[in-house]
Amino acid sequence: SYEDSMMWAYNHLIEHYDDSITQGELRSEFTLLIYITGESDGVIGGGTAFYENGEKIVVPLDRGKAVLHRHGRDCMLHEGQIVQGGVKWVLRSDVMYGSVAI
Repeated sequence: SYEDSMMWAYNHLIEHYDDSITQGELRSEFTLLIYITGESDGVIGGGTAFYENGEKIVVPLDRGKAVLHRHGRDCMLHEGQIVQGGVKWVLRSDVMYGSVAI
């Protein structure tokens, strides 16, 4: 399961890279996150932080916001920041690619 494969500590998902997966002839290239809850729901913290060239870029937790980022060899180091209050709900999916015969 997702929880078993990731490293959780103190209400946040620690820094990591998302791996590509293969299912049959399909291969994942992107991670899609959709924030189900956000600051307007009383959630404090819980955004997604990306790290590139020593710089930290934070995507705040806003309900309805979608975050799409590369994974596999082109994945940026990232983490789910600490949730300091409320309950964070996120939908996470892999975007899959493959050839289709027409």
